[in-house]
Amino acid sequence: MVSEILELLPLLGIAIMAGVVEAAKAEKASFLKLFNSFCSALFLCISLFLALSMTDLNYIARLGIAGLFSYIGADKAIEILLKLKGK
Repeated sequence: MVSEILELLPLLGIAIMAGVVEAAKAEKASFLKLFNSFCSALFLCISLFLALSMTDLNYIARLGIAGLFSYIGADKAIEILLKLKGK
């Protein structure tokens, strides 16, 4: 039980970074904007990580893909993954 929760801790760090970067990009930086972008990034990151847990990818790959999607956004992340697949 505890080890499963500890696996999610790096996702919290990714969501904090994504929230800070998104709030810094906004014209009016506020705590509410920071909290909103943090919660959105955390939800996306955890949802994607749990969905990828059903595959046979290792922990670092699941963490990297989930972090990529939540940090730079879904559109840019899909574009990057398609470029990597094409090579």
